[in-house]
This record gives sequence, C-alpha cells and structure tokens, in this order.
Amino acid sequence: MLLALAAPLHIKTVTTADDGWYRSITSFAQHTAWLQGTMKLYTLTGIALLCLMALYAWWNARARADHAAMAAVAWLGLGTLLSIGGGLLLKQIFQENRPCQAIHVATVEACPGPADYSFPSDHTTFVVALAAGLWIVGRKLGIIAAILAAIEGFDRVYLGQHYPHDVLGGAVLSTAVLLIGWVLLRGPLTRLLALLLGTPLRPLLTTAPAAATNTPSPSAAPSTHTRRDAATAGGDPVKTPASFPRPETWSPDSR
Repeated sequence: MLLALAAPLHIKTVTTADDGWYRSITSFAQHTAWLQGTMKLYTLTGIALLCLMALYAWWNARARADHAAMAAVAWLGLGTLLSIGGGLLLKQIFQENRPCQAIHVATVEACPGPADYSFPSDHTTFVVALAAGLWIVGRKLGIIAAILAAIEGFDRVYLGQHYPHDVLGGAVLSTAVLLIGWVLLRGPLTRLLALLLGTPLRPLLTTAPAAATNTPSPSAAPSTHTRRDAATAGGDPVKTPASFPRPETWSPDSR
C-alpha cells in the first residue's frame, strides 16, 4: 500500500531528471535516419537472437547429461518468467505514462496507448533476464548476451518508447531475480532435476540412456596377471592371460 502511494511521487521525480536524456537520444534518432530502419528491426531481432542462444544452451546441457548445467538452463527459463511477471506487476503499481505522451518530441515509432505503461520496460526486462541466465550457464554466452541486451535497451529509448530509467529499472529487476534466485535455488533445483530423470520428462533433460553408467562392469574388464621376465622382456612387465597357469608354478608333471 505504501509503495502504491509513494509510486507517483517517485516516478515524477525520476522522470523530470530523465527528460534531458530522453530528449537527447530521440533527437539523435531524428538525425540518424540511416539507422532508424536497423533499430526498428533490432527490436524483435535482438530478442530472437537471445532466444536462440537460450535454446542452444539447453541443447548443449542436454547433450552433456550434466545435472548442474541443466539446472542453470532451467533457472534461465523460470527466472525469466518471474522477471516478466514482476515487471508487469510494477507497471500496475507505478502506472507511469510513456515519455512520448508527456514530452512533445518527434519519435521514430508511434506512441503506444495511454494504458500501455512505461516503467519498467518489458523488452529490457525480458532480454536482460535472458542475458543474466546465459551468464549463469556460461560466461562466454553471457558476455555476448549482455551486449545484445544493452543494444536492445538503447533501442527502446532511441525509438522513443521509454525513458532511460524504464530501461535501467527492467535491467536491475531481471539481474536481481536471476542472480539472487540462482544463489538460493541452485541446490534444490539441481536435486529436483536429478529426480525428474526418472520420469517421462527425461528426454528433455538428457540424451543419455536411462541404463547408461560410467562404471564398467567387472565381467567386461579383461583379467590378466603380470610378471617380470628379465631374460625375455628386459625387465618390463609381461601380461599373461589368467586362463593359463602361471609360468612359475607350471611343470611337466602337471600335464
């Protein structure tokens, strides 16, 4: 209740401080007509690239049959959903109008309707959640994803759809949810996925057969005895199959 009451005052203060940044970036957009088409296309292209990276992370973890890696991928998906849900809740609490409705400047894209609130940016919340999740899965993937997510965040302001603080708010929300949640849930999630390997969901978690094991069967290992024969092998070990009598115990009387 207190958050809901304080939200309008907080947003008004931040928005006033953010106007200058918004005006500067949208003015830059108007003077770079050659870039506008690319930035419009990137709105969905950036999301698609990050989704493909998440799909690759799942496919790779599944092939490795690694419980910890698959747990990281599972949290990537779950944490992203939680971040989006949190962002939608914050929109209803703060109910901030879009900057293109409050500031009369030319924008590259048309302004959304009044019920489509601004804080936090949905696009940024989504892509940063994917980037943070990919960072958990692997650092190289995370670095690439972070660059793509940063471009997406700038894109939302460039097109005139959001204030810079909308983008920053979505990024902070997603990063906090993914990283803090992973610290708290890593162990339980890993154990849960290990249990799910015995269910019909197994093909989604690993490509390894259910009966596969890394420990060889004792019957499959060849049994040999080793002896040293300096006269014939120069002192090196010589392997003799166990099915034959040991040379040192065999004699003509044993025939």
